[in-house]
Amino acid sequence: MSKKYLLGFVAAAICCTARAESLNPYIVNPGFEQANSFDGPCAGGTPDPCFNSSFVGWSGVNGTINPTGIVGGNLNAYEGKNAAWINNLSTFAGVGTVLTGVGGSVTVGNNRQYFGQTLTGISLQPSTSYTFSYAVSRRADSPASNPGTFSLQVNANGATGSGDYGEKIWILQGNTASITPGQWQIYTLSFTTTATTPTGNPSVFLVNEGSNTGGVSQIEFDAAPEPAALALTGLGFAILAFRRHRARTMTQV
Repeated sequence: MSKKYLLGFVAAAICCTARAESLNPYIVNPGFEQANSFDGPCAGGTPDPCFNSSFVGWSGVNGTINPTGIVGGNLNAYEGKNAAWINNLSTFAGVGTVLTGVGGSVTVGNNRQYFGQTLTGISLQPSTSYTFSYAVSRRADSPASNPGTFSLQVNANGATGSGDYGEKIWILQGNTASITPGQWQIYTLSFTTTATTPTGNPSVFLVNEGSNTGGVSQIEFDAAPEPAALALTGLGFAILAFRRHRARTMTQV
């Protein structure tokens, strides 16, 4: 890698990481490592019990889990020991409630299940870019392995749903059908507020919209590295590669 290309990579990394502010540092208990006592039996797994139906720092359904305790689940936490789990027994196939606004439209489930929290220490500002990232997975054991649709969502102050999409509500949707059971994928919601977006503390939500074809769909969430951290990791590898290349070149000379 030439010095010219390395400098170009550095400039690109600085540009991309400085453009948007991550909401993740403001989340309380992002990786669910703070947990109430587990009381859910796990059929002899380790640990057992390994889950509960509560959160620390979040509100909503369902709860916190140490996924290594699920026999046949083939799932470890993305970071630390714990993750969050959320079930939905309803079917969601893109037919539900339509949210509209300056951002276009998005369809969410009529029986969506979710948990979230209002962030402190940050106030959304007009015409400003932000990111919200999480790791998403599903267990390998049936029926928890049934794929379903999930959403990462951010709400500004005063969001009501109708006409707010793109101004007070931002949503990134995905489907666990694209995730190999037992594996994790990182998803990032990137959005830019409008000139009329209200200032104030935003709320973040992790949502299970429903299963693809009926039956229970269980989705796991865990804390993910911030986009800036990923870019800096890539930058570190690029610098290391450049140094090795230069050392080999000097040796050959």
